[in-house]
Amino acid sequence: MRRTFLIAAAGVCLIAGILAGMGLTYRRSLQVISRSILSPEYEHHYLFLSTDRSEMTRDIFEAAQKEAEETGAILEWGGRDALADYSLSELIEIGIASGVDGIILCPDGEEGISQALRDSKEAGIPVVTFLRDVPDSDRVSFVGISYHQLGEMCGEDAARGFHEGVNNVCLLDDALIDGAAINLIRSQMIRTVSHMSQGRSMKLTTVGVDSSALFELEELIRSLLFGEKAPDVLICLTPVQTECALQALIDYNMVARVQLIGYYAGASVLSALRRDLIPAVVTVDTQALGRSCVRALTEYLSYGHVSDYFNIPLENVRRENLYLYQNRKIWSRRISEENA
Repeated sequence: MRRTFLIAAAGVCLIAGILAGMGLTYRRSLQVISRSILSPEYEHHYLFLSTDRSEMTRDIFEAAQKEAEETGAILEWGGRDALADYSLSELIEIGIASGVDGIILCPDGEEGISQALRDSKEAGIPVVTFLRDVPDSDRVSFVGISYHQLGEMCGEDAARGFHEGVNNVCLLDDALIDGAAINLIRSQMIRTVSHMSQGRSMKLTTVGVDSSALFELEELIRSLLFGEKAPDVLICLTPVQTECALQALIDYNMVARVQLIGYYAGASVLSALRRDLIPAVVTVDTQALGRSCVRALTEYLSYGHVSDYFNIPLENVRRENLYLYQNRKIWSRRISEENA
């Protein structure tokens, strides 16, 4: 009898431990939500949601966080330090249950995201998407880039390094970029190159890849570099693609053979530009992007409406303008900190 009781007691303890662990995971999923209640100096509590942990996304979050603080709000990256992996739709639902005032979201193609956005709207919580949109959804605004401009800049950077005759150009597609956007990038690249050709031409191929699957991405880049027709120019459309391609060119000693056009001027890419390992990178102003996301939420909460779309301009960074670019970023950050 005593043995049966001990076994039952042990089972109860085990179940209680599991439930306690689940509760702890759930509470940590949004980091410290209660801070907005315990800190009355914050007027609004915003949630930042992204499964992308790249340097670019971290820079966007930091810029948005500074803007939030300057406007009397607090911004937290939901689920980043959680013990369990939650989908974006689950994190939105948790944010709704926690009573946040607004959500900044980078969609990742999840099917359930549209329903989560409807739930958020019904709860009176505005959602601003950035970098990737959810068309025909209940988000209040989208902060992104122009794919027309991206194609133009990629074409310009590619053409600057062309040799005489036909140049094989490979554009790395990404699973999260809409097909219409890829077509726009391609068409604008072709148009730009045709205006700069001067006896040089381009054979453009597009290769689809899921940038979130790192091993498959590395293998794909390797197969391209050692394929029957290795590209003369390799163009990346995400920071992860750029990092993988740059490392592969260095590892395989192909820096002089393949021109790499990168995306986003992170620390390693800027270092590669200084060392003449790559000719150019197309980059987005993460300060402007992050701050625009928070301003869109602030405007909506203040007036009940906001512009449907905010365009963040892109910029070409090459070795010849690298010094000016870096100095402008330093001064921009200093001014931002002084005004905080």
